[in-house]
Amino acid sequence: MKTTSILTFVLLAAAYMPAAAQDKSSGKISYTLTMNLHANLKPEQMQYKDMIPETATQDASLWFNKQRFKTFYNANQKKEGDDVEVNVNIQSDNGDELYVDLDSKKQWAKKNGKLKEAPLDIRKGESIATGATKEILGYPCQQLILVNKKDSTTIWYTTALPLHAGSPIGMFTDKGVVLEMQHRKMSFMATAIEFMPIRDEELAISR
Repeated sequence: MKTTSILTFVLLAAAYMPAAAQDKSSGKISYTLTMNLHANLKPEQMQYKDMIPETATQDASLWFNKQRFKTFYNANQKKEGDDVEVNVNIQSDNGDELYVDLDSKKQWAKKNGKLKEAPLDIRKGESIATGATKEILGYPCQQLILVNKKDSTTIWYTTALPLHAGSPIGMFTDKGVVLEMQHRKMSFMATAIEFMPIRDEELAISR
């Protein structure tokens, strides 16, 4: 009977012990990108507008460890139109892989198999903080509208993540991590945030 009482006490004590704090300094953010194929057609390509789907989607990932992160896209995805098969490969202006070190303000871009250092520039133009807020995946986000001579881009960023900035297609703002973006040619939305160990070698530049 005495042994049973001691065992019961140990089990109850374990049940009330606080769980170990989760390390949130590294992890992965998953995104879905939507490309407006019609809006991206060049004038000489407009004759094919009715033959291809209006939009196409592709998945992207952002892996981070403290203030270093890597972004990349999944393999090409095929979309079928009425008469043709479209091979969709979404890239940022810099390329399909980005390696960023926010502390040193350096960025490396890999495009068409070639790697080069690229300036870590914030999107140029007027930034309008609207004061609007909403939650994305449980994280409080603020709305920011970026305006340039041609058009505008609406982003929703959060400061509740340990990473100070970033998005799946490069830098928009240094105010926080962008979880949603809308533009007439392209948009993206974060679909999952998972904290997990990311080793330094996983963020090493792929040459």
